[in-house]
Amino acid sequence: MQYPALTIILEEHAALASVLHTLRAAATPRMGDATPDFEFLRSMLFYMDEIPARQHHALEEQFLFRKIRERCPPLRPVLDRLEAEHARGEVTVLERWQAIRRCCNASSAIRPLAA
Repeated sequence: MQYPALTIILEEHAALASVLHTLRAAATPRMGDATPDFEFLRSMLFYMDEIPARQHHALEEQFLFRKIRERCPPLRPVLDRLEAEHARGEVTVLERWQAIRRCCNASSAIRPLAA
């Protein structure tokens, strides 16, 4: 039997992996393509900023990680590493967003991420 919370986490991780795969493919230069689709990249980065950082990771850390820390102290270093990875992911999304803005060389070319 699989718990509903675990099913949700696995499905969200699969969705995030799919978005990352698509983002990587969209950002990879191809012969004949003059410029990447910056609006598409922006929307993918918006998703990566909104879903993992503000929803998925927050719920993992608030509910799942907290319970695991209480019930299984030997796993605390693993949870610390996962939380550090979450934080690095947020920084990476911001860095990619800034890189897209630099590539566009004009803030009017693409809209900023929603606050």
